[in-house]
Amino acid sequence: MLNTNIVNNYFNALGRIITNLGVRQSEIWNCDETGLIFEHCPVRFITERGTYSVVGKTSQKSSNLTIMACVNGAGTAMPRQGKLSGRYMASKPQTHLSARYGRESQQLFDNVPNYKFRNDDLMLCTFAKTGTKWVFEIIMMILNRSAKRIDTNKVTTMLECVTAEETDQQPSPRVVNCHFPPRFLPLAGIKAKQIKTVLCLRNPKDTAVSFYNHMKGFKAYDYDGKWEDWLPVYLQGNLEYMKYSDYLLEWQRELLNGPGFPLHIMFYEDLKMNGREELDKLLKFLDIQLDEQLKNDITDMCGFKKMTEDKAETYEYSKPGFKFFRKGQVGDWRNWFTVAQNEMFDKIWENVTKGLEMFKFKYTHTNDNA
Repeated sequence: MLNTNIVNNYFNALGRIITNLGVRQSEIWNCDETGLIFEHCPVRFITERGTYSVVGKTSQKSSNLTIMACVNGAGTAMPRQGKLSGRYMASKPQTHLSARYGRESQQLFDNVPNYKFRNDDLMLCTFAKTGTKWVFEIIMMILNRSAKRIDTNKVTTMLECVTAEETDQQPSPRVVNCHFPPRFLPLAGIKAKQIKTVLCLRNPKDTAVSFYNHMKGFKAYDYDGKWEDWLPVYLQGNLEYMKYSDYLLEWQRELLNGPGFPLHIMFYEDLKMNGREELDKLLKFLDIQLDEQLKNDITDMCGFKKMTEDKAETYEYSKPGFKFFRKGQVGDWRNWFTVAQNEMFDKIWENVTKGLEMFKFKYTHTNDNA
């Protein structure tokens, strides 16, 4: 029988320890798992009358699927992770290009908050498919004071894809980048060295379309599903990097509380429609002076059409015909969303972004805000 006094004493003592250590609710995590067996389970048996104990026979070749979930005291849940036949299938923010699994992926994730920056590093923060590769190219050209096409792939300094030792092999200047939300970023290091940070955002509808095509194009996802089936899953946050709405809300909280480091916010749509103006703003933030000719050359070289032509390389981990720079259009979502899907998206998005007032997105090329 449960002894309530013992239970109450336990939790009271635990509460005092948590208070004395200054542990926040968001730092307390609980992990649990459950298992499923892939095996036919007989429901009816033929046996002698009067038999009370019957053992069902199986093939002895069943497979076990272990589902693991984790949630903290503030109510933030890590996406579920599964293990089937010795292989981990993790949906938490992790390596999306290197296709690393299990312990190695967990180590990458755990080590991100402790990342050691160089004094001349820059940090690029983006949600998946909101312009990472594009802005990376622009910043690298600025840092190199040259409009020459960049050979370095952003993955070489992408915190969820490579180890700190691997990023250390990259020469300065480096643009360290990550898709993780603020709570998983190396904020202590960013603040300590006052690392200049660029946050690039994109309207959620075009982001969804780009993400869908990205998943269909990369072998690691092994995905060839339909758009209408994929969209609800995206809205539920049951994909890599979780909900875009949560990502935005977290950044809003950081800004309202004062980030404690130099931060510049860019929007994909503004960069697409007013590239030169956005370049000037970025240069001012970085406190870098370039002559007019070089500014024009960088603007030209980083125009989306030019990027599509020059960056048409294929990857060993992509399917035939896949283009990393697909369209880059503001408003391409209209070619994908049905009226019903758009209404569903708007209703859900309004509900999950209550209180989000800091970021105003453009959904068409006519500069209409929505």
